Amino acid sequence: MRFFLVSVLLCAASGIIAGDEKLFEKLSFQEAQAKAEKENKVIFIDFYTTWCGPCKMLDRSTFKDPKVISWLREKTVPIKIDAEIEVDLARKYKVNGYPALVFIKSDGTAMHTLMGFKTSSALLADAQTILSGKDPMADEKNKLSEKKGEDPSARMKYAKLLVKEGKYAEALEEYLWCYDKGHLEKPAFYGVRGSFLLSDIVRLGYNYPPAREALEKRRDAFMAKLKEGETSMELASDYANLNRTMGESDQTLTFFDSLSTDNEMRQALAKSVFPLLLKKKRYADILATNDLSSGVERIFALFERMEEDRQKNESRMPSEEVARLQAKYTIHAGSEYYQVYLGLKKKQEAAVLAQRILSLDQGAETYHELARNAYLSGQADETNLEQARKAHELSEGKDCEIIGSYARLLNHLDHKKQALALVNEAMPRFKKDRETKLLQECLAVLKGKEEGGK
Repeated sequence: MRFFLVSVLLCAASGIIAGDEKLFEKLSFQEAQAKAEKENKVIFIDFYTTWCGPCKMLDRSTFKDPKVISWLREKTVPIKIDAEIEVDLARKYKVNGYPALVFIKSDGTAMHTLMGFKTSSALLADAQTILSGKDPMADEKNKLSEKKGEDPSARMKYAKLLVKEGKYAEALEEYLWCYDKGHLEKPAFYGVRGSFLLSDIVRLGYNYPPAREALEKRRDAFMAKLKEGETSMELASDYANLNRTMGESDQTLTFFDSLSTDNEMRQALAKSVFPLLLKKKRYADILATNDLSSGVERIFALFERMEEDRQKNESRMPSEEVARLQAKYTIHAGSEYYQVYLGLKKKQEAAVLAQRILSLDQGAETYHELARNAYLSGQADETNLEQARKAHELSEGKDCEIIGSYARLLNHLDHKKQALALVNEAMPRFKKDRETKLLQECLAVLKGKEEGGK
């Protein structure tokens, strides 16, 4: 559960981290094809995006492993492709998630695609299988089929392979077993059950509607129990997680608001509705259902426990990667409480918390988290403007999200001309649709359209 809380932040990471120059060649796809044909090799493409956390994990660990570098340079022509720039190429090879590690023959024929973060040993094992002409998915499926038994993690992996084969009904059966019984067989699976598993089922529902219908049926059953007066943290969490994953969190908030202030279930739902109340800036309701100081202490206590686990090497990820993610989760969660304190005009508590957060890290992302949450609170001051300026300085003006937050804070504190100049100067440097849209939205705010920060 601890590492689940960290890993959900992976996709929120920002900034560009280049792959190890010792591994990847600076070639276009056409140039890589020509070289692969000449040297009788295959092409290995790492399709990535600048915001993809697992992509950065590969760059920081797997792609720096000398064994990986040596093997891939010997057997393949390895190149990196930003999927948001080479959109047509990514579409051609059916890239719909990141990272996507695609093996391609020199004539352009796709051989196999590996999805997600891979350790050095896993990548090399799969790569060797692919180049031998075999399907690593088939081998893995056979192994999982034999050992899945009552192991929810194995059955979940097995279901994913069934999805890739288009066997949706069989996959759903496996997924639902994991959801209904997996946490009973293995309590440690509970965190995965309420997050990654639900996400997998929702994605399956895009192609196979019975998957979403199955989740709706379970959500409605939980709702019935709640209305009957059953109170438990697990029931409240299950109901809220289903709504969240299906994009219907407003249902959770509607039920919360229907409860009287002395209803036990209102308190049981407090943790689940915290992000919903935060988004709507309902700080008084957060205060009424949460002990803020205890919440902050839980965040930092979790950081300490995760650090103990890291030192015991209880994670599959590289130790330095785990340490980075531990701090990232703590900074993100702590900064949300920072917003609440400011929204409640508890500036002294906010200042103490900010210093505590900065004691973990003083990088651009940390200063940005504080500045952004201060802006969202509507109570930002010059201290927060300095946080945004510091984030901008540390990022060297290369992060459009930081630029957007800095400009909004400048505008909020009556420095509109400076804010407009900042964004207008930045616009030509950012080419991607997502970045351009973000800066255009920022300009619209600066020019007077309504937005939540002020």
